[in-house]
Order: sequence, then C-alpha cells, then structure tokens
Amino acid sequence: MTKKTKTEKYYQAAAVAKHFGFSIHKNLEVSKEAIQITKDTKKNTKYFDSYLPPIEEITQILLNYKEFEKENGSVPLFQYFDQLAKGPHTKIRKRNGEEQVNLNIIGVDNSIAEAILIKTIATILNENGQKNYTLHINNIGGKEAKTQFNRESTNFFRKNINLLNANCRQYFKQGIHTLITEGGDQCKPLKEQAPEPMDFLTEETRQIFTNLIERIETFQIPYEINSDILGDLNYSDHTTFYFIDNKTNKMLAAGTRLDLYSKKIGFRKSVPAITANVWITKPKTATQTLINKIGDTKNYILQISPQAKTFALGIIGLLWDNKIFVKHDLTKDRLGPQIQLSKKYKADNIIIIGYKETLDLNVMIRDAEGKSQKILEPRELIDFLK
Repeated sequence: MTKKTKTEKYYQAAAVAKHFGFSIHKNLEVSKEAIQITKDTKKNTKYFDSYLPPIEEITQILLNYKEFEKENGSVPLFQYFDQLAKGPHTKIRKRNGEEQVNLNIIGVDNSIAEAILIKTIATILNENGQKNYTLHINNIGGKEAKTQFNRESTNFFRKNINLLNANCRQYFKQGIHTLITEGGDQCKPLKEQAPEPMDFLTEETRQIFTNLIERIETFQIPYEINSDILGDLNYSDHTTFYFIDNKTNKMLAAGTRLDLYSKKIGFRKSVPAITANVWITKPKTATQTLINKIGDTKNYILQISPQAKTFALGIIGLLWDNKIFVKHDLTKDRLGPQIQLSKKYKADNIIIIGYKETLDLNVMIRDAEGKSQKILEPRELIDFLK
C-alpha cells in the first residue's frame, strides 16, 4: 500500500509571484562560502537597513545565479523564496504574527524589473488584505552619484554642526547614512536644506527613474519620493523603496537594486539585480496544485513596445484579480523569442499588446493557429477567457 504524501503548502504570495513570472522555492539556503566571501566585503557587522536582506543572503543569491548562468546563459532569473533564509548567518529577526517572503529579479537592467517587482508586491499585499499603504521610493544613483552625495552632504552637515542637537551629532559621527536614515524628525529641519541623492543622478539615470514613476502611476499605486531611503550601505544602488502602512507606519515591504555588488565579490562583470522582502500578516496559503495550475496555463501575453510592457503588466494584474492565469516574459523586446515561448508553452490563447493596443486600451487575442482573432477591451478579455 502506497503511503499518501502531504500536499506541499506555500503562502498565497507564492501563487501571486508565480503568476507574475517568478519561480517558486521554499527557502534560500546560505552557504559557508557566501558567509566567508561576505566577510571581505561588508563595511560593518550591523545591518545598514534592517528591512532589506542581510548581505550574506545577497551574496548567496548572486552565487546561485552564477551557477544558473553556466547552464542557461545570461538570461533573466525571477525567484520567490517562501519563509526566512536558512543558514548560520545572522538573520533579520522574525516579526510576531507575520511571515516574511523574498523576491529577486536577476539579469534585468531596465526599469521593467522594478515595475514587475513593485506590482507583484502590491498584489501580494492586496491579496492578504493589506491595502492601506504608500510606496516610498528613492534613487540613490550609481557609484559616482553616491560618492558625490556622501561628500557634499558630509561637508554641508560639518559646516552646520552647531545647528544639530546632541543626538543628531552622534548620528553624524557614524556617517551620513546613519544621520539621514535614523535621525528622524529631530534632524529634519537641517536635513531639508541638505543635498539629496537625486541631485547627483546622471541624465540617463534620471530618465530611467522618471519612466519607472510613470509606470507606478499607471498602476495607481499611491507613492511618494522619499530622499531619506538610502538602502543598505553594503550593496544598494539606484532604486530603493519601502511599502509603509498608512495607519500603523509599519514596514510592509522593502526593496533595492544592487547592480554594482557582484563585482565587489569577484564577478568579472556586473550582474543587474533587484531584491525585496515582504511581510504578510496572517498569510493565506496556496497548494502545490494551484502553483502547478498557474504554471500549466495555456494563455500567453505577447507585447511589442516599451509602452506595451506597462499596459501588459496591468493586464496581468487584472487577470490575477479574476483568477485567470497567464504566461509572459516582459523582459523580452523582440517578437520572435516571445512567439517561440508561446509555442513552447503550447498556448491556446495569445494575447497581443502593441503600441496601438496600448493607445486604444484594448488587446488583440488570437488562437494558436492564427485562424481567428478579436480586438477586446480588458473587461471583455476577462469574459472571453472565463
């Protein structure tokens, strides 16, 4: 008699992540190798941002990608990890009554990565009843911008040291990062006159950040640009963000880019990457059966312009809201590779979104053989797929 195996359970967040294109894993496991490598790179034993993943976990994620790249080439990797990371490293303390999940996008160097990650997090929070939040977001730039900001800010506060109270002076002794992130309201009057990270962005970085903000506005996610969010001093660069509960001021999610960190740990080239932690109160659960069902869907979205990527991401969110699942790869720009993927997945319904569809706020849907196609508004698409 065959013994029945218990069906694998995940947080409902895993089902959301799968729908948005992430591969699902139970835990990240941090190796001794990652911990040893980290010892040579981190600036301090304390976290510089206690909400972002510890640096040892970031090192492990990149080491895993290096192995993945050997077999698959330099292609994007989307990863979701259920629960806290395993390993002998110092971890973020578990919060009572909450569960933590981690999301990573590796190998995508444009703002569609941030857009996918932020949209996925917002959907996870909404799915678990956490809807009263604001996205606080900043861009701290790359190596040169961060160096300029640190130098100019240090000079500014040094010249105005007499205007800081005793506590703020103590923060200043620990560095600009500590003063800005931990100084709070008591240091606010002088901070408001000080240089900000975005003052030193290149035109290219500024445009990329503007494009991201436009995408966030399209998703109707409440947001504000917050220059006090500087990420983790060990590895953060460019985009950093928090989701904060409007009523309790509790941290719901925290994320950052870390494009430059891979070279610090010995990689020959920079690996673009972005990571986030999400905390869920009383999380719903999902079964392996549901995860498989999402993976087996015969619906595929194909997009053909930068604007179409944003519109397609909104459609993917709408489909989730109606529990209709879809495959996609928003990191691809060319039509050919997406068509090949739709064939690989044996898609029955191919949803096409080009520049014209984006302007008209509708989609084209075609069967796999191309024998029939229709132009549908988003609500009509829901009815058609149901």
